[in-house]
Amino acid sequence: MRKTERYKVEDANSLWRIYKTVSFFKVMKSFIVIQIARYTPFLSVKNWLYRTFLKMRVGKQTSFALMVMPDTMFPERISVGDNTIIGYNTTILA
Repeated sequence: MRKTERYKVEDANSLWRIYKTVSFFKVMKSFIVIQIARYTPFLSVKNWLYRTFLKMRVGKQTSFALMVMPDTMFPERISVGDNTIIGYNTTILA
């Protein structure tokens, strides 16, 4: 069974309380790195960006296609195996 964390929602929907869960600066850094990687045509550069700045676990010879969107709040929880292809415009949530 997957280990999940739950936060009680009061009044507005949970997205209005995003910065109580995760830092604004972390989300901003993730967003900037992801936007650069989304348009980068070089697979090795994308993998390096994800490993270095977002702490994602990315396997050898993994290919992220154009416009892939990893989770902006918890990218460090994403793990992609060796020799994997993530297709065009895919969203990966942690």
